[in-house]
Amino acid sequence: MRFILVVTLFFSSFFLTAQSNRLALINPVNKTVDLKVVVLDEENALEPLAFATVIVKEKGQEKTTNLEGEFKTSLRPGTYNIEIQFVGYQTQTLSNVKLVSGKPLELKTSMKALQLEPSVNFDEFFSEKSDN
Repeated sequence: MRFILVVTLFFSSFFLTAQSNRLALINPVNKTVDLKVVVLDEENALEPLAFATVIVKEKGQEKTTNLEGEFKTSLRPGTYNIEIQFVGYQTQTLSNVKLVSGKPLELKTSMKALQLEPSVNFDEFFSEKSDN
C-alpha cells in the first residue's frame, strides 16, 4: 500500500509541475510591446530612408531600417530614448518614448541633411597675391 501511495505522489508531482509550466506559457509575466519607427527623408519629398541606423539607448540595441525606412522591434513596457543616425544627415533623437503594455506604437520621423559650412576660404588660395 505504501508503495502505491509513493508512486501516486511521485507521478502527481510531475503532472502538477507540467501544468504550472503550461500556465506560465499562456500568461507570460514579461510581455513585450511592438514598436515600429518609420524614418523619412525630408530632402527627397519624405521618401523612406533605407539603411538608417536606429539605436535603442537603454537596451544597446542597434539595427538598420529596411527598404521602406522601417525599424521594428519588441520591447518591454517602459520609457526609452531612440537615436536615429544616417551619414550626411542630422542625428535625430526621440526622447522619452513610452511603451504601454498591450498598445503597439508606431512613430514617424523625418531627417534633414547636414548643412556644412566650409572652414577653409578657398578664395585666399586662388587669388593673385602681389608682393610689391
